[in-house]
Amino acid sequence: QRRLDGLQQWAQDDALVDEAQRRETHDPQMLAITKLMSRLITAAYATAPANLPWLMLETQRLWVEHGCCAFMIGPLASAAIASISMRQDYRAGYRIARHVLAGGEARGYELQTSVARHLLVGAGDHWHQPLEDSVARAHRAREGLLQGGLLNDAGYTFPAPISALLDCASNLDDCAAEVESGMAFAARTGNANLSDALIAPRQLLRALRGETSALGCFTDDSFDETEHLAGLGANMVGVLHFHSYRALSAALFGLKIDLLPVPP
Repeated sequence: QRRLDGLQQWAQDDALVDEAQRRETHDPQMLAITKLMSRLITAAYATAPANLPWLMLETQRLWVEHGCCAFMIGPLASAAIASISMRQDYRAGYRIARHVLAGGEARGYELQTSVARHLLVGAGDHWHQPLEDSVARAHRAREGLLQGGLLNDAGYTFPAPISALLDCASNLDDCAAEVESGMAFAARTGNANLSDALIAPRQLLRALRGETSALGCFTDDSFDETEHLAGLGANMVGVLHFHSYRALSAALFGLKIDLLPVPP
């Protein structure tokens, strides 16, 4: 908690200096350490979220004490996630993430800036920028991650723009195209977690088009929502997406629903 206090102060004062003045570390040991930390971010977010703030805070310490390098950009950008989850602070972490993203872009850290863009879209952009800008940033992040060979990270650039497109797209077809593209990508890369997360917005779109078995529900000829939820098991990301989109459907159709039981 003391280090989070210091992080919030760091986000407010002159510690966020212009990147032209930030020294860059070339120490092999430091590069090896931060490279490993950068690859742990996605794993921590998916399986051990309590470790995410520690990774971010350690990276911030190394950034201040040793200077910056490309591998620090992604972990530091996760400040946008950590400051919300730990402090309900939607501004400090976002300011840090935007700062390190700008620094990475200025230094040509292309792959790591794509990681930062992805993290920023997932945990901050939509509270500070127009939704259309958030969608464009997600697409740019996806392109950079694909070019860098980070297929798993690239897959998770789909859910956030789908949520944004439900609010800002001119028609349902634009949102449906993003959903279908994401599901095709999940199938090609064998990412079952991503596929499970995208089924819920797909069924919402079907409900909005009147293609489901009852008003506002998700069940249709090829999908049963009770069986789907039971089959998610420990995939809490899929459970979260299902309940979120199912509740949105009920709100849009003016329905009162009982939430289906969450698997133990």
